[in-house]
Amino acid sequence: MNGFARFVPAVVVLLALAWLSSRAVPPKDAEDGFRIREFGTLPVVYQGRVKPFDTLARNNLVVISDRQTWRDADNQRRPAIEWLLDVMSGSPRAGDQQVFRIHNEQLQTQLGLERRKRFRYAMNEFREKLSELERQAFRASQLERSERDVYDTQVLELWHKTVVYRVLREAHDVGDALDGSRRGIEAAARRLQLVERFSLPFAIPPGGDGTGEWRPMLRAAVDGVIAGSQDPAVVRLDAMLDAWRDGDSAAFNAALDDYQAHLAANPLTDPPPLRFETLFNHFAPFYSCALLYAVAFIMGCFGWMGLASVFRRSAFWLLAATFLAHTIAIGARIYISGYPPITNLYGTAVFIGWGCVLIGLFLERIYPLGIGNVISSIAGFLSLVIAHFLAGDGDTLEMMQAVLDTKFWLATHVVVINFGYSATFLAGGLASLYLLRGVLTRSLDADTDRVFGRMIYGVLCFALLLSFVGTVLGGLWADDSWGRFWGWDPKENGALMIVLWNALILHARWGGVIRTRGVAVLSVFGSVVTAWSWFGVNQLGVGLHSYGFTDSITFWLLVFVASQLLIIAIGLIPRRLWRSSE
Repeated sequence: MNGFARFVPAVVVLLALAWLSSRAVPPKDAEDGFRIREFGTLPVVYQGRVKPFDTLARNNLVVISDRQTWRDADNQRRPAIEWLLDVMSGSPRAGDQQVFRIHNEQLQTQLGLERRKRFRYAMNEFREKLSELERQAFRASQLERSERDVYDTQVLELWHKTVVYRVLREAHDVGDALDGSRRGIEAAARRLQLVERFSLPFAIPPGGDGTGEWRPMLRAAVDGVIAGSQDPAVVRLDAMLDAWRDGDSAAFNAALDDYQAHLAANPLTDPPPLRFETLFNHFAPFYSCALLYAVAFIMGCFGWMGLASVFRRSAFWLLAATFLAHTIAIGARIYISGYPPITNLYGTAVFIGWGCVLIGLFLERIYPLGIGNVISSIAGFLSLVIAHFLAGDGDTLEMMQAVLDTKFWLATHVVVINFGYSATFLAGGLASLYLLRGVLTRSLDADTDRVFGRMIYGVLCFALLLSFVGTVLGGLWADDSWGRFWGWDPKENGALMIVLWNALILHARWGGVIRTRGVAVLSVFGSVVTAWSWFGVNQLGVGLHSYGFTDSITFWLLVFVASQLLIIAIGLIPRRLWRSSE
């Protein structure tokens, strides 16, 4: 048994790698069917960058449905690119696809919808209520954010989803412009005037007619009518959409070949890695890593219950393999975007989790007691869950602020200060584990108590250094961008709070005011301070760093704060009443 136990970690890692490899294998189009995945690699500009149609489809379906797939009438999962083609082509199928997530009961009643299991509804089920929805959305938009109730928020959210849906349908109206009739041209122009109020996908690349700029498909078609000559890209894309709507795979594939030949003859300047991004979308590495972190956590817990060495080593090497996949995935995002790893809130969640796992693995290597395994697996899993919910706003590679378009500062200030967030959160996580283990179990002996104290102290020192350096670098960036080092902006104040709080804990420890339990209690509150700096200041909606506001974050932020205050209350129970002191 002992001989076999030596190979268990290797077997666990090989199984994890085999599973990851199987998920990375891209699906293939049927030889005699529509080459929809090939279509998904074609370029389009949306939300500030060139991306494949596959990304456009996934991001917008997530906005509308909270999922990257949808279920057809037979309850079978279908890829987002099929939904996008149905919408863009004006297929009658699009109106019957249950993709709109509407979970608010009051809103369902207002729209005449019956409550169903997955809360997914089709456009045709509430199309007649769109004018009333628009009226309600306008009313809610006139209210201050603090005055809106849950219903108002849900109305605005659904109205935004319908706008996204109708914007994607603008390509369907290209046929009106291409038929050459005055009536058709006027209809296309009216439709263009309506949809250009919103952010349209720019599907027509530069080079076809010498314009030198990306344009929405309908705009390019109208421009072509005025100029008397249509851009070949418009003609070929329209032919693909018509063939898809008519169910003609041969015509679709022929038009696809023609369009790819057109793109090859008019190559993009600095072309993005479209095929690689499509493969990355299919692989969904962060989702896979989250699942493996959960498995590592279970193994770490079993390591405290029995067969400690086998489970501890298996959890460690599984974490190491998952961390490698996590690292490669971050590298892939850098390759796709051309920017350092953090450009928006989604990037911070992915990176902070990565930093926590890295520090946790080092702790486990130094103190092989399973503590580093458990805390890093928890941090990795939770951060990627947070990232999953942050992806609901659309493109996770979108640049949220013009001032962020500075690669040097993104690679220094943003990376360093988020590493400081990682360390502070990890210290708080270790402290929570220490307090709960001490109060609720008998497993916190004197040696383990000392190990916890050393780990929390060491991570806090690291957190103070990184948060201080990151804050100073942020001041230098502010001076470079706005002409002042410090302006008492809420985000700046949040960063300063982290530095001061970590310094307070360490000074209290050095001065003998607190010992391990005091350090732990204060470190748990340090997680609250860091969460406020990370998310809370964005909810204020003020300051130069006001970005990434999400209504749902406020609720979950309050839940997190309440959980940390509960742990602090548990930690303040007199030491003599702890189970580990019995």
